[in-house]
Amino acid sequence: MREYLEDLQPKLVIKAEEVGQQTGVVEKEAAEAEVVAQAVAADEAVAKKSADAANEIAEDCKAALAEAMPALRAAEDALKNITGKDVSLVRTVQVPHIDARMVFSAVCILLDVQPNRKMNPETQKKETDYWQPAQKMMNSGHFLNDLLQYDKESIDEKKIKALKPLLENPKFNRESLTSVSAVIANIGSWCLAMDKYYHVNLIVVPKRASLKVAQAEYDVVAGELRVKQAALKEIMDKVNKMKRDLQDLKDELADLEAQLEDCKARLIKAESLINSLSKEKERWFSLSKELAVDLVNLTGDVLISAGMIAYLGAFNSVYRDEVAAVWVKQSSERKIPNSGSFSLKRVLGNPVEIRTWNLQQLPSDDFSIENAIITKTARRWPLFIDPQG
Repeated sequence: MREYLEDLQPKLVIKAEEVGQQTGVVEKEAAEAEVVAQAVAADEAVAKKSADAANEIAEDCKAALAEAMPALRAAEDALKNITGKDVSLVRTVQVPHIDARMVFSAVCILLDVQPNRKMNPETQKKETDYWQPAQKMMNSGHFLNDLLQYDKESIDEKKIKALKPLLENPKFNRESLTSVSAVIANIGSWCLAMDKYYHVNLIVVPKRASLKVAQAEYDVVAGELRVKQAALKEIMDKVNKMKRDLQDLKDELADLEAQLEDCKARLIKAESLINSLSKEKERWFSLSKELAVDLVNLTGDVLISAGMIAYLGAFNSVYRDEVAAVWVKQSSERKIPNSGSFSLKRVLGNPVEIRTWNLQQLPSDDFSIENAIITKTARRWPLFIDPQG
């Protein structure tokens, strides 16, 4: 245990040094990672601000368009209710209602259909007439589709100025036009929706431009941020791995320390046990010598014991001692090893068993104990014995 303890202590010192060095490295790397994390956090705040600005502009555009979209959808739904037969009926009218002329004049302006110019007999001035071009336009077969697929973004200020006198007419509204014709009212609603979309778009277009710029700025910031976030992730992964390795070293150090303390405790107990048994050492040593001698003398002692059990059980202690002395002398003369003085109690007696006998009222004198031993081990009682023979 001392050798193990001496071998363990240098390992503990080395492991403690490794833990100290690794702790310093981890703390340094963690501090550097914290600096990078703070920089990335600042960039994230900038990116969020840029994204919020772009989202705000996008919401403004959405809100502005929401103003025009209901009218636009209503106009599109109204156009879908017009059939080709309805268009044919309107086209074949020779003398259209003045409000119908007004509506189709607006449609021709939006679709870039040029009017006819003819002399007014009453005023002697040339006037624009959109009806015949409108009839031709309606005869194309794709008139309704042209309205539904109309490019609203292409409406310019020139068209709006041309439309203004028509749309400012008090009769240019769905309620008034319905009294003329449902078809005329639906087409008129479409013209009003285009005008409204244009005016809303005047607000939306610059906002869309601003949104494009803001989105571009955000894309740049976000791109740079992603690069920095990826670099930060690599750093944090490295630091986290180092922390795990450090924890493994600390666990190993703790295990070595536990082994050291356990070994010290065991060594203290072992030394205490050895010290407490030091007095027994001399007795064990002496007993070992005695047992070695007894082992040599065992042959003669067992031989005499067998004789006593077989032949001397019926005699008193004085006679037994005399006969045993004769047998010891004869064994020595015949070079049979023996103890020199015989005791049946010493050779065959069991101290624990003898103590039990005494507790059960057996007298403690040697004669009584020898009788008990003979009684226990003998197979028959001798009738006669010749101690000389």
